[in-house]
Amino acid sequence: MPFPPLPDELVLEIIRFAAQPQYSCDASVNNQARRPSYSAGLRLARVSPAFRRAAMQTVLDTVMLATSEQLLAFIAAIKLQNAWCEASSPLALDYPQFVRRLWCAECIEPLEDHPPDYFIDYAALYPVLRSADVLGFHFDSLHLLYNALSSSVANPEHDWTCPRLVLTGSPRWNPLKSTAGGAACLSRITHLTLWYDRPWVSSIQLLGAPLDREVHVEWFPGLTHLAITLPPSQKPVMQEAGDVYEVPMRVLVYANSNFGTIGDMLRHSDAGQRTTTICQARGRCDGSGKWSLEWDVPFMMGDAEAAWTEANDAQ
Repeated sequence: MPFPPLPDELVLEIIRFAAQPQYSCDASVNNQARRPSYSAGLRLARVSPAFRRAAMQTVLDTVMLATSEQLLAFIAAIKLQNAWCEASSPLALDYPQFVRRLWCAECIEPLEDHPPDYFIDYAALYPVLRSADVLGFHFDSLHLLYNALSSSVANPEHDWTCPRLVLTGSPRWNPLKSTAGGAACLSRITHLTLWYDRPWVSSIQLLGAPLDREVHVEWFPGLTHLAITLPPSQKPVMQEAGDVYEVPMRVLVYANSNFGTIGDMLRHSDAGQRTTTICQARGRCDGSGKWSLEWDVPFMMGDAEAAWTEANDAQ
């Protein structure tokens, strides 16, 4: 059925609205976790090149990569679009323009004993990373960032524009701060969120000297906003391996601080410069019985951006 005579801008807005992912409940987990479905957007993308461009702009707005297989498929899609762009295909899409938010969970860095087909083209990934609005990584996936920054096409001192970074897991900063490309990237970060995967450590450990040693504000000369998970009032009660729970977390947000270390910020920031909000993460138990938290859903739902906005509103 053809569209009624409407302005082109309104038609495009209708397509983008209809292409938004639908969040449904997954009955296989206890917390009824929200899972996005892109079926409507992908159906619209098959109508025509114009529909494809409008629908895929919504579909690609937030990219969630949970496995190495998904990462490799995403890079293959980028390379396909690059080939179509060179061929002036009407199906070509500008991924660096469309991907505004990207999250990558625990993705293993290729090693010598990996199969030959497990190859990550970091150079293909770099244009998407440098131009996104928000990047999120588990520290086990941080090689995507620092290897992309060291790739043959990278020039972060001149073309890096992504200002917002979300990190989770056990911190490993050396691969970033010890290279010129990594330092250039960090210098352009204005909004930093640290979501720890085991934040029920004591407040002394989190707010004291260990954190001072882990993160120095001098690495982030442009930093204006910091959000960091604090220990909950008690360790979450997690029962059976494989069960998934939504765990309320306190996230403390700091805006416009000028202290030397993040530990200094936490100890000396004026109460008027901080707000506390709630994020909900999911618990996970590995094969050894160790519990941790997953932060993919909070990133997908925009909790990091919401915390930063709340900090601005509180000023």
